[in-house]
Amino acid sequence: GGGSSDKDITSIAFSCDSKHLIACNKSQHLFVYSLSEEKLLQRLQPPPQTPNALYRHFRIVRVMRMDSSEGKVQEHRFGLATLVETARNGWSYLAKVSTENNEYKIVGLVRAIQETVTSCSVSNDGVSVALNTSQGSVVVINTLTMARIREVKNCHHLPGTALCFTSAGDTLVSASMDKSYVLIPVDATIEPEASHGCVQGVVRLLVQMVAVVLIAHLVTYS
Repeated sequence: GGGSSDKDITSIAFSCDSKHLIACNKSQHLFVYSLSEEKLLQRLQPPPQTPNALYRHFRIVRVMRMDSSEGKVQEHRFGLATLVETARNGWSYLAKVSTENNEYKIVGLVRAIQETVTSCSVSNDGVSVALNTSQGSVVVINTLTMARIREVKNCHHLPGTALCFTSAGDTLVSASMDKSYVLIPVDATIEPEASHGCVQGVVRLLVQMVAVVLIAHLVTYS
């Protein structure tokens, strides 16, 4: 119990202390629920710059960084939300959400891409967030500066469906409805690899497995 929605939920996340559940449901609000009290605490509206945008994804981020002035490690905690304009050829945005003192408010906003965001992934260190789109493009944004650091257009022929960073955070893989995947270095000076067909990869693996079985069979009975 504790809450319900009349629209499809597109994203959920726990707060850093696991006391809150944050949800998006293709509406103009981001919903914050208290798990202990089982009630809705807050509805976060889109920022004034995007009055007609709908919330699509939400992620909680932790970044550990050395503070040069104090000489010690500082922890940054915040949320990231994607917003999508409903108008044709509308923009998708990435918003930084402050979570201090259990109050959620937007403290930063960047135009991500003039396409509809379909998937979102954050690197393990929290420094990079990647978005893929309905037109098969990928955008990478620095979460601390909210600056776009990479954009690769038309990685896929159909909408992107999934993203994942490597453990080091220097490369990500994007997958699509067209059954392809592409490896993309975060460093914009390095060209991404050509897309690979997932079906072809699976077929190749099956052929290799059959070959191993046949060889084992021949060795056993020779």
